[in-house]
Amino acid sequence: MNLNKVPFLGFLLVSLIVIISSHFSFSLFVMADRLRSYPGPDTSPDGFTITDLSVEGPVNLSQGDKLTFFYILRNSPDNPSIELASKGLFIAALDPEGNDRSFGYMYSGETIGPGQSLIFYGEFFPNLPRAWVFWPSYEIQTEELETKSGPQEWRARARFP
Repeated sequence: MNLNKVPFLGFLLVSLIVIISSHFSFSLFVMADRLRSYPGPDTSPDGFTITDLSVEGPVNLSQGDKLTFFYILRNSPDNPSIELASKGLFIAALDPEGNDRSFGYMYSGETIGPGQSLIFYGEFFPNLPRAWVFWPSYEIQTEELETKSGPQEWRARARFP
């Protein structure tokens, strides 16, 4: 056997293993598709602007599959500082039976100054078949010490598991 060919065969074998394993590992990690994307901007009556809204998950969503939500909420430079209430930023959700299943509460009690932005990231696992409705939302503290949520079904997205 010619020893000069052994290193080449070893290199070829290692290369094939790397190519095959990277193909399989890549296919295992690329299971989520962008189901909804809205670059924005869209401004609410409270002066918050939403951008970079995205929802990712499997195209053929089944019960228990993961949905990932992302958005950026920016306070208008012309707005005063606004205090977020206990729910802060979140994803409002209605299950197929119309029940509130909102989730991902972030930034509770924080204040957003003029021109400042907050980033939301959350995950959800639908546990019922049929249509769900999701939309980005927030809860703020009003001057009257009451709470107020973002627009109902703001940029809503229905999914059918």
